[in-house]
Amino acid sequence: MMHQNLELLYSVNQYTQTVMNQWSASFPHRISISALLVLGELKTKGPLKQVTLANFLKVTPGAMTNIATMIVKENYAQRIYDDKDRRITRLAITEQGLELLKEARATEAKINTNLLNVLSSKEKETFLSLFHKISEQ
Repeated sequence: MMHQNLELLYSVNQYTQTVMNQWSASFPHRISISALLVLGELKTKGPLKQVTLANFLKVTPGAMTNIATMIVKENYAQRIYDDKDRRITRLAITEQGLELLKEARATEAKINTNLLNVLSSKEKETFLSLFHKISEQ
């Protein structure tokens, strides 16, 4: 039983590594997954403080500053200053950031589709059923 659990975890890790390797090889922009996650959060929730984004990513404020600096420099996000208190800044996604996210999602979908096309429809149903069962816990 323990061996099966380890083998299953190893297989999930291998799949994730395969996706990441194919991602790196096919996505033309040099941007971290963390930065893409930040852009996705900004798209979903609107302008946010860096501390909120650091908590979301579970990274240090310093690491979040590095991510913010990079996405602002590349014009994927912009800093918005509070009219009432200029010490308060929020990050907001730009049109260029939205385009990057769209391209990233298309690349991810293509990679996952290619990898999962080796499964039959029945295998995909089983796969989904198993993941739903695990996710419900």
